[in-house]
Amino acid sequence: MKTKSVLYHIVHDGEGRILAMVPAGAVETSGGLQLGWRPLPAINQFVTDVRLTPALARIAPREILDEFVVRSGGNRGTGRLRRRSRKG
Repeated sequence: MKTKSVLYHIVHDGEGRILAMVPAGAVETSGGLQLGWRPLPAINQFVTDVRLTPALARIAPREILDEFVVRSGGNRGTGRLRRRSRKG
């Protein structure tokens, strides 16, 4: 079974630590109106749109929160995930 890439809004701090992630999608009402949502970050938090690759889309969200950080793509509001480096 093929898994397609999925766009997420990811809330993170200045160091890239992921605080929350929600699918970026719109819901169409019966009248054809599309309703979307985007999280509102708190002070010193940021929202970055990240398109999960098919491999990342198969990983449990909890694992993404624990083991990945956001690398921002600049002021475009997009970025990508990278695995945290292991210290020890």
